[in-house]
Amino acid sequence: MIKVLSKIFIQRFYARNTGFFLLLFYLLFGIVPGGQLLLYHYSLMMGIVSTGGFLLIALGVWLLYNLKCMWHMLGTINAQEYSFLYQTIGTVNTVRQRRSWLVVHIGIYAPALIYSLIAAVLAGFNGYYMALAVLLVFNALMCGLPVLLYSRLIQRPGAVLFYHKWIQWFNRRVHKPLPLYYIYELAASRTRRLLIVKVLSYLILMATFSLMDEYDVRVALTGLLIALLLHSVLVFEHRHFDDQYLAFTRHLPIPLWKRYATLCITYGCLLLPEFALLTVHTLRYNSWHWLLLGAFGASVLPLFRCLLYFPRLDQDKYLRWVFLIFCALLFMTLGYLYAWAVLCTQALAFALFAGRYYRYEPMYEQVQ
Repeated sequence: MIKVLSKIFIQRFYARNTGFFLLLFYLLFGIVPGGQLLLYHYSLMMGIVSTGGFLLIALGVWLLYNLKCMWHMLGTINAQEYSFLYQTIGTVNTVRQRRSWLVVHIGIYAPALIYSLIAAVLAGFNGYYMALAVLLVFNALMCGLPVLLYSRLIQRPGAVLFYHKWIQWFNRRVHKPLPLYYIYELAASRTRRLLIVKVLSYLILMATFSLMDEYDVRVALTGLLIALLLHSVLVFEHRHFDDQYLAFTRHLPIPLWKRYATLCITYGCLLLPEFALLTVHTLRYNSWHWLLLGAFGASVLPLFRCLLYFPRLDQDKYLRWVFLIFCALLFMTLGYLYAWAVLCTQALAFALFAGRYYRYEPMYEQVQ
């Protein structure tokens, strides 16, 4: 049974993620000279087990990878062509079934599991017993909890997960304001992409502040600008969401300035984690720079969105314009023109919004 499950789950997982693992292999082993490879990974693991913040970042990355593994497993189990799993594995006794699921899950979680266990061994040899305990408990949860979930799904076909029950309860009880519709869509249906963007954004901002010898608001704005560049992927999907679900709102009696304010509020809420992080790191240097950083972020993303009111702007053309805007804002920031950058960005975004909003007609293939 394990051999059959390995072909269905493990081989398909690595085949579908070949590019991801090639990139991961290059980042971990290709960019480091061969003679320094062992020292590099030893230093990296020692940094993980000896520094609380670094350990939390590593646990977060491994958690994201485990969620990716679980997403693959659950998607395969629910796929129509593998519906026979319910009639075959579901008839096996629970202990043997969970043992098989554990082997399969470890097979796809192995890259993170092996690396974290080696770090745990180093933690034990060097006296970092708290880090050792955290790593062992973390990996036990990362391997045990998914197995219970797979077993429950197989034994109870059509069972509704707690997450989906909570979402249904939330939708019945809570009425969301219009600016939060897309935020809720990202959190409920596109969670993995949102998490990836937010984690990368966090790492970029943390690297920005850690590399600054002396505080410089231009460096902070540059880090924020790179983080905003990552969010352009979510902005591009916003057009499809509006075209598919919110097209009716264009016929509501809402003034144009309120519609634009709604757009700015949406992206302001999307960037709340970044704003909180920036406030914590800048407040002790200047009591007003957090406001500048917030206004900067809440101006750039609406401009990215307003570009998409040109319906023939596909993803390639859109990213070119985004990169051009990025370069222009970067030069303005480095030239101490960051206040003018905020004003010009807001003015251009509102001009595009006012001129294109009511004239915009989505192309048929964008709605599908």
